Amino acid sequence: MLQALFDPTLSAYSFGFRPGKRAHAAVRPSQSYVPAGKDWVVDLDSPKFFDRVNHDLLRNRIGQTIRDQRVRGLMGRYLRAGVIVEGLVSASAEGTRQGGPRSPLLANIYLDALDRELAQRGLAFRACLKMPAAVERGSGRAATTAEIRSCRKAR
Repeated sequence: MLQALFDPTLSAYSFGFRPGKRAHAAVRPSQSYVPAGKDWVVDLDSPKFFDRVNHDLLRNRIGQTIRDQRVRGLMGRYLRAGVIVEGLVSASAEGTRQGGPRSPLLANIYLDALDRELAQRGLAFRACLKMPAAVERGSGRAATTAEIRSCRKAR
């Protein structure tokens, strides 16, 4: 349900974990950048990205699309639910779970403002959320890091 609501609103430059879009598909349009004179590539790696997601900012972005208070409340409880570490529940004040079905969508929602800002500045880029290979192959093992990859022309 959430994917169907949010995906049409996400930046056209975002390719990671979206229906009909794949990270490899981001390469094709990027190949035109060099002949066009764009010769800078920046690779951003944010290994603690999922650990640092600001709940208030994410909930605000979700609330711009979803008005139903029940769904918004459910998302808030999901974000604050915490994790079990060595048999003890540890509360979550920031961050979001990794490796679950909601993780990529929540990351795309969170990063959409960055994608739009880069596009507004006229930068040529493609953004991909890359999970570790074990998750990409569907092993079911939870991800421990995420990489945000994008190619941009530096002005």
